[in-house]
Amino acid sequence: AAGDVDEGDGGSSECAAGGAGGSAFEDWRSLKVAALQAIAEQAQQFRIVIEVAGAEQRRLFALQTHEQEQRMQARFDSERRSIAAEFEMLRYARTLASTHNWLAMLATGKYICLVCTSHFHLVKTRGNWRATMPFLECNGGYEPRDGQYTRSVARHETCDVHIQCDQLEGERQSNPLKHAIAVQQAAADEITARIFRTAIHLFLRYRPFIDHEYLVLLQNDNGASMGDRLHSHMTASRMLETVYPVLHQDVISFISTRNEYSGALRNV
Repeated sequence: AAGDVDEGDGGSSECAAGGAGGSAFEDWRSLKVAALQAIAEQAQQFRIVIEVAGAEQRRLFALQTHEQEQRMQARFDSERRSIAAEFEMLRYARTLASTHNWLAMLATGKYICLVCTSHFHLVKTRGNWRATMPFLECNGGYEPRDGQYTRSVARHETCDVHIQCDQLEGERQSNPLKHAIAVQQAAADEITARIFRTAIHLFLRYRPFIDHEYLVLLQNDNGASMGDRLHSHMTASRMLETVYPVLHQDVISFISTRNEYSGALRNV
């Protein structure tokens, strides 16, 4: 009986140990399953976040693409309107140029006055008027602008310089020999003016007259035609004797002239 009891106790102990082992395995299994479920839930949440972010990125990309297309379309429309306006202005300029025989178009699309370009160096005026005349070829020509082309052409056609150049063109056609002589005389006058300006330059800067000869040589080397006379330092001193009374009278006239509105003398 005692042996039976011991065997019974041993069997119950083994069953208890087997039950405890099974309970630990189930606990471990349930923990693993819970961990896997948590990982799966996190993965699902991460997938949802990625999908939402991807959708937001696609929406932003589509919005940026649409805005860029709108900007490109607006730029294209602006360029098209500008080209159309420029073409219309060019067509109108050509039509107007056909009614003025003194207008000519350059390869750059700008317009010049043939009469003034040919004879502006013969016009006797005061001041630096050449820089303010866009129709001269040396200034690049006139570029047509909206609403200003007709007014600019009319203003140039009635200016004193164009009128004088037109008269010179008429003289050239009627009397070519006289015009050729006038051109030669104008070139000689320009050379003389350069010599006088060189002498006055020395005088105003207190330089010795011996420098006059070297300045003339320097200008010749630089390509400016200075002629073959009036190059000596003695001639420069005599030039100043001729110019001084005129300059003196101009200074006196300047400082003694009153303002026509206020009646006050000039501030010197």
